[in-house]
Amino acid sequence: MRANISLDAALLEAIDAAAKQRGLDPWRHQPEKRGRCWEASIRVQRNRLADHLDDNPSLRPLLPQALASAYRDAALEAAAETGLARSMFPDICPWTVGQVSDHGFWPG
Repeated sequence: MRANISLDAALLEAIDAAAKQRGLDPWRHQPEKRGRCWEASIRVQRNRLADHLDDNPSLRPLLPQALASAYRDAALEAAAETGLARSMFPDICPWTVGQVSDHGFWPG
């Protein structure tokens, strides 16, 4: 088991890892800019989310709501990072927690 951290800290880390799916929005909208580093970054965040959930399985039921909440900020950050209009990104997270954490899932 990894370092013992508080449940609140673990939840925040899991939310942050899930929110890093903001990399998936630009991935979908800017296929010409996809690269190995970008893919690795998304994979690392997926690994971190899995690690936190392995260490704190009681967090699993909280993830859908946490992802929905975190997506709002992630969409803003994705718009800023890509230079695309915020309206290009859905208001509601288009992916499930399962998709966000699935190493085989790469949108469009």
